[in-house]
Amino acid sequence: MWKELKSIEENGYVIVGHPVTVCHNDSHTALEEELVRECQFPVSEKR
Repeated sequence: MWKELKSIEENGYVIVGHPVTVCHNDSHTALEEELVRECQFPVSEKR
């Protein structure tokens, strides 16, 4: 994930808010190694 965050700035963007984590399966029933999560970051072009 850190590589992706670094590439945001390298490509002329800046993070402008708090990240959101989306779970694509049920964290109450899935095993830890089966969990699929997505982190979303609000970005804006640098000015």
